[in-house]
Amino acid sequence: MTVSVIVPSRNAAGTLAQQLAALSVQTDAHAQPHSGSWEVLVVDHGSTDGTADLARSWSDRLPIRVVQAPPGGGVSRARNVGIDHARGALLLFCDADDVVDARWVDEMVRALAHADLVGGNIVAFSTNPRAHEWTGWTPGERMGPALLEIGALASFRGANMAMRASAIGTLRFPEWYRWPGGEEVDFCWRAQIAGATLAAAPEAIVNYRLRSSRIGTVKQSFWWGLSVGRLYLDFPDLAQPRSKTAALEQWVVVLRDLVLIHRRRAWCTAPWRLATLAGRLAGALRFGSPAW
Repeated sequence: MTVSVIVPSRNAAGTLAQQLAALSVQTDAHAQPHSGSWEVLVVDHGSTDGTADLARSWSDRLPIRVVQAPPGGGVSRARNVGIDHARGALLLFCDADDVVDARWVDEMVRALAHADLVGGNIVAFSTNPRAHEWTGWTPGERMGPALLEIGALASFRGANMAMRASAIGTLRFPEWYRWPGGEEVDFCWRAQIAGATLAAAPEAIVNYRLRSSRIGTVKQSFWWGLSVGRLYLDFPDLAQPRSKTAALEQWVVVLRDLVLIHRRRAWCTAPWRLATLAGRLAGALRFGSPAW
């Protein structure tokens, strides 16, 4: 078997069908419904809403399997269980609440011909129009480059990544991240330190579902900021701290945007930007690192 698409899922009955529908119409020759060269592995991580049954109902349209992940360990545990059960030589990861492009598998397979790890692009979408206002991302807009540049080494995003099973060996996602965010950077950096190569797959596109509430957006940003503190602690030579002046300037800008209501776009996005800075400060205090 060539390709295993791993889909970590937790209480995803409301969104998973849309993702599976997108996977069922992939253009890649490896990803035809009955080619025998690929599989979709849904990892159910303690769902209570019928996620596993919904996934199994797609068995007539997709080569799908459902495996259970033990409680705890966050999304890292679900991904690790997926890796351990995957039959493919190429491991592709997408989330249960997003929607892959029709050429996603094809573009990931192409990119993996030249690198051990690859990361694709994410495009903003939401069923709640206000989510675009809160984040500043317009519908269909690419949310930055395919690879994150947050330190001396680049990293992929967990919502759109792939790897060669032979390249990662026994390496697994860190289950000590008890919050959502940062674990994929940790994994990617450790893989590169061990000698794996990383490349971008800019045309491997995932439609990334924005949080449907402002509080959800703020929480997501806070947890991502917090994770930076752990990255600084574990990788002091890779996660170079910003200058104190640059950090203070960011705080000043965000606090200014919170009070300048007439600058609507900046005012709307200020809460999640402030949450990221607060998360970095909390991470610095919690882990004793210069992440702030």
